[in-house]
Amino acid sequence: MQYSVEVQNRFCLLTTEEASDWDTFRNAVTTAASTCLGQSVQAKKEWISDSSWHLIDENQAARLQGRVEDCKRLTKQCKSQLRKDRQCWADDMGELETGQVKDAFANFRKLR
Repeated sequence: MQYSVEVQNRFCLLTTEEASDWDTFRNAVTTAASTCLGQSVQAKKEWISDSSWHLIDENQAARLQGRVEDCKRLTKQCKSQLRKDRQCWADDMGELETGQVKDAFANFRKLR
């Protein structure tokens, strides 16, 4: 309800020329959504290491700057590092100590 009122208020302020412009429409809707709904927070996966996050950030920067060769190289490094991180996490989850069979099965369900 609040979102629709916010969008409606923004369009009442626009003139007829500006109302037909796509950029103006998109900006008005985006601004209204961010003020009413807020920004979504992406959950950080617990098995990804800090070094992998650093590689991901470097890869994103290279892609945005148009450095194709760096982007390809960093993508390969990211995938390799993420596979290693996931395997280490799975190995840690699968460790079984005596008397903790129930916990081990709960951990195996998380691996799916």
